[in-house]
Amino acid sequence: EKVEGYLDIAANVNATLFSCIDINPKDGKISREEFKAFVVPLGVTCEDDVKFAFEMIDKNKDGSLSVEELSYACARYYFDKEDSPCKHFYGKYDG
Repeated sequence: EKVEGYLDIAANVNATLFSCIDINPKDGKISREEFKAFVVPLGVTCEDDVKFAFEMIDKNKDGSLSVEELSYACARYYFDKEDSPCKHFYGKYDG
């Protein structure tokens, strides 16, 4: 099943999520610290898991997450049926 179709459906939700994570400063990109502040309350408390998840989402390896990278990772996390790097959105996936 193709993920691309789901990106259109989820675009508004992901843009809202992105703006909630991108807070300090509100600069249009998510730093690793901002990402960590988002995932720790969700139960990702191991620094290695935070780092691993961030690096899986940061496709262009520039050290920050764009709205496109976050949207793509969210869609893949929820809609991929098989294990993929985006299944590690909240740390290492072992399911």
